[in-house]
Amino acid sequence: MLKKGISITSFNRPDLLNKCLEKIKRAKLSEEYSIIIIQQNYNERFEKLINKFEFSNLKIIKTSYPHRWNSYKKMTLNGYKGFEYCFDKIHCDIGFYLEDDIMVSSDFFLFCEKMLEKYKNDKNFFAVNGFSKEPFNIKKIQLYSKFVFGIGKGWAINKDRWKIIKKIWSPKFINSTNPEYDYPIENYIKKNYFYVVMPACSRTYELPSNGVSVKKNDKEYFKSFKNSFVKIDNKNLNFRYSYFVNYNWRKDCKKYKGKLIGFFILNFKLIKKKLFNKI
Repeated sequence: MLKKGISITSFNRPDLLNKCLEKIKRAKLSEEYSIIIIQQNYNERFEKLINKFEFSNLKIIKTSYPHRWNSYKKMTLNGYKGFEYCFDKIHCDIGFYLEDDIMVSSDFFLFCEKMLEKYKNDKNFFAVNGFSKEPFNIKKIQLYSKFVFGIGKGWAINKDRWKIIKKIWSPKFINSTNPEYDYPIENYIKKNYFYVVMPACSRTYELPSNGVSVKKNDKEYFKSFKNSFVKIDNKNLNFRYSYFVNYNWRKDCKKYKGKLIGFFILNFKLIKKKLFNKI
């Protein structure tokens, strides 16, 4: 039987964590998962909040860091500890990464599991994301596409990808100036022309908060994100790949065009680099 874990990083936002856990509790398949909460500065309020959900398989990892440490360093260390427990300690086959301000749809875990299973033997597949900013359309609820892009806003991997991420999140990186956890993973994916899977209609959305990367007053970002979200109880699980589905996230979020195109792109870059070095 597939062993599965959900790693949730949390810090000083009990109201957001409460909403995050409520969504997880309502989502299909969530009862099959080990719930791993990495709680920075754990206290009685968080203990009471978490215990009320009565997760049958729960692990709380308590962390605390020097105040002078960079916020990105703390975030990346929390993420590392969560996935380390998920994959190295309890040996999960798949793992999910959520932050306390991320809400999930009722079919989020179903969608991701199907993608992880479908593409697990494709060496160019790296992860599955839950996000999108395309307006919700019931006719597109089954559609997804592939992109040469990074991870974030609720994502999942098969266990073989943890071996790569573990090396990327090295002590040298964690102790660098601004170790944003997702940045080197995105670079790795793009450099090797790997791809991530993303749905046309978002299976996650981010709640407004005073986060490190996105500011609470960016109303357009949060609005477009939530307007894509699958609020209904989707029962149509016949998810279908579509290259032509619209997807406007960022300009550098490029459609994956296949192994052959990727081979030429990578080799062209290598040739260009060698020629540049000779000049």
